[in-house]
Amino acid sequence: MPDSTQETRKYIVGWLTFPPGRRQEFLQILPAYVAACRAEPGCLFFEMNPSMLDPDVVTLAECFESEETHATHLKAETFRSFWPQLAALAISGRFENVYPGRVAVDAVRFQPA
Repeated sequence: MPDSTQETRKYIVGWLTFPPGRRQEFLQILPAYVAACRAEPGCLFFEMNPSMLDPDVVTLAECFESEETHATHLKAETFRSFWPQLAALAISGRFENVYPGRVAVDAVRFQPA
């Protein structure tokens, strides 16, 4: 196994679940958000796509240069304005944050409109 002490990247893998039939509405607002995130300093990879296995799920995969650049992403206006839109449409989100040598799990429940 490679030496992870040199590694600083943070990877995020996640699943967003929507009420039946609401995923398409979310997918319509997604392109602008994804493009803005990809343009942020420190963002190495950013994808959100419909699940091929579940019609009510969107999968996501992100990679940032470090925990710090991901924290900056979470404070950015792009994320802060997107989160309420997500919360109005989604039921839940589950995220696995992959760091050198460990994984941390986050979960969130929403109250869709």
